[in-house]
Amino acid sequence: MTSKLATDQGEQEAASVLKVVNANYKDSGLFGVYFQSPDNRVEDSMWYTLWNLVRMVHKTTEAELQFAQNQLKEALLQERSTTAGSAACLAKDLASYGRPVSLKELFARIDAVKVDDVKAVAKKVINDQDHALAAVGAIYELPDYNWIRRRSHWLRY
Repeated sequence: MTSKLATDQGEQEAASVLKVVNANYKDSGLFGVYFQSPDNRVEDSMWYTLWNLVRMVHKTTEAELQFAQNQLKEALLQERSTTAGSAACLAKDLASYGRPVSLKELFARIDAVKVDDVKAVAKKVINDQDHALAAVGAIYELPDYNWIRRRSHWLRY
């Protein structure tokens, strides 16, 4: 299984590189999507990215949540597999929690997340919200901010 966003971007040849970025801090965080697109597919990449982000508010499935939890656990294990990685994780834990956090506790926190939790956070952070955008390169096809803002929600009740 793979993410719906990655599947859509790949099947439509809209983005050649796709990365989800997430950084947590004690009092805030940063979440985003990084992608590289051919210069004539930037609008398509934006559309698929926004559609899938807003889809999380309405149609997140248990299978997607399980996949994401497993991916995150795997990334945490890989990250801590070297001395340098362990030191970086310790620094991250101190910045995020103010103390070192064991893998057991992290895995318990990950397993405690439910589909309704994901939908609630997506509704608060993504749905019908203003977003920041940065772009570099051949961006002449990048839609303007109003186009992006209008696609940050679905007309549903």
